[in-house]
Amino acid sequence: ADEDIIREYRDCDDYHLDSRVNREEVAAMAFQIADSCDTISRRSSYRCERIFSDVRSGYSCEIIETLARNDIVTTSKRDRYGHRVFRPYRNITKAEALAMFMDAGDIRFRHEHYDRSPYAYVSGTVAWQKPLIETAYDEDIIDSRSRFHPKASARRSDIFEMALEVIDVCDGGSFSNRSRGGDVEVRIHDITVDEDDDEARIPVVLDRRAD
Repeated sequence: ADEDIIREYRDCDDYHLDSRVNREEVAAMAFQIADSCDTISRRSSYRCERIFSDVRSGYSCEIIETLARNDIVTTSKRDRYGHRVFRPYRNITKAEALAMFMDAGDIRFRHEHYDRSPYAYVSGTVAWQKPLIETAYDEDIIDSRSRFHPKASARRSDIFEMALEVIDVCDGGSFSNRSRGGDVEVRIHDITVDEDDDEARIPVVLDRRAD
């Protein structure tokens, strides 16, 4: 809340820290992170052109399309009719949220041969998630590789902590977990893991600001 990423409440219970989070809410937070980290130009990008068929016009459309124009979310996902979709009300996984936040903070994922890494990952961790997890660990965004469950639904407590750590990196925070050079930097953004849709909207704590 002190970083203007979410609205401030007096009672901690009002943050619903154990609630799952949907993609629209995380996109709104990613937008604020990108603005805080000077990753995007809000004035030049803040508009809605209905890129996604499932995103309503207004605030959500403007921020999601701004992220899309700045390669923070992908426009490659399509429904069975060929329309671009964002799936704003689908619950987001920890890996998806982490990737969106790191792209919003312009934190590049180091590409290495993680399949031969000596470090343990949670069972089921797929190839694209390994450089994400490694880089996030290196830069103190997460505190463990082996306890990070990339396919688990993200809770509000998870995304608040990740958002704060990404902003700390943007502000020049020190990387204390491990310092290691990478061969090639790659940008992996907003990769969707197939899961059952959950269209139930949870209470929104994000601050809906006007431009």
